[in-house]
Amino acid sequence: MEDRSKASGCLLHTDPRSRYQVQLPPKLPGMHYSVDEQCQILFGTNATFCSDMEHLMCAGLWCLVEGDTSCKTKLDPPLDGTDCGADKWCRAGDCVSKTPIPQHVDGDWSLWSSWSMCSRTCGTGVQFRQRKCDNPPCVPRDLTQSMLGNTMMHAGKGRAPGAETARKSSVEHKACEGPPALKGGPSFRDLQCLSYDRHATKKRPAC
Repeated sequence: MEDRSKASGCLLHTDPRSRYQVQLPPKLPGMHYSVDEQCQILFGTNATFCSDMEHLMCAGLWCLVEGDTSCKTKLDPPLDGTDCGADKWCRAGDCVSKTPIPQHVDGDWSLWSSWSMCSRTCGTGVQFRQRKCDNPPCVPRDLTQSMLGNTMMHAGKGRAPGAETARKSSVEHKACEGPPALKGGPSFRDLQCLSYDRHATKKRPAC
């Protein structure tokens, strides 16, 4: 029994976000690797950037391998953050002016709203309440991820699930009880079917 208790200790961790936190680098990947280094990653240590294709470098990385007479490419653009001119860098296949990278902000929850009315006027129903991540508003990891370019995706990092977790944690439900239904009256299921039938009848084309 003791071993089983230890194995289930993970159930005591109530914040599911902590399991998926990803520490993203503060710089774009192209700021770490020059175009020559990127060519060497693609084509080997004897490869260098093909300067004849500099005017198209953000659309596709062209490289020249020592001993070859022509440049080659794998049709992939260089890493986001690769310099492509004076105060410009490659972003998503385009050469654009440099702009700051937004920083991830851990927003906090607002207070819960009041509980909604019960979904049923009699018998058992459902109530819900909501809260928002606006205290302060968060800059999701998903946005920071996209600003860091698609290289992180290619490296197997994928999307950080912070926003998805926030959506799941922003609504709570609970059961609610109304007065009992009248004996002999239609059941809730019967009322649902009747409402559906009326709606379907309205949509039928006239003969």
